[in-house]
Amino acid sequence: MSDNNLDLYEHYKQLEEEWNNELISTLNCPEYVRLSGKMLEAHLDCVLDRRKNAEKWLNTMNVPTKNELAMMANIIIRLEHKTDDLEERLFSLLQSNKKQNLMLKELFIELRKMKTLLEKEGTLLQPKTKLELLQDELKDLLAN
Repeated sequence: MSDNNLDLYEHYKQLEEEWNNELISTLNCPEYVRLSGKMLEAHLDCVLDRRKNAEKWLNTMNVPTKNELAMMANIIIRLEHKTDDLEERLFSLLQSNKKQNLMLKELFIELRKMKTLLEKEGTLLQPKTKLELLQDELKDLLAN
């Protein structure tokens, strides 16, 4: 059995080598290369003609072409990036605005406290009128 498998393998290798040699001799021929080039050029001309016809048809039907869709997709992507940037800026501005509002509230509270304190001190520092002094003396005399 092992000899049979070895014979099949050798036969396969020999067949593969013959095919490779035949392909190399065919593909390395200048005539084949020239004809392949002509076929590729003809195919390319056909593809370009079909592309032009398709674009004309799309323009006639008022349908966007592949290039126009690609341009629109790029514009949309750029607009999305700009929108994201604006959202980030707005968010940071709102955050800083909140901080400033808190600071203003704290400042307002402190100013109120200072105002009430100054009002109390102001009433203590005002000189008493003659009437108020006489009333205080009268209270003292009545208290004794």
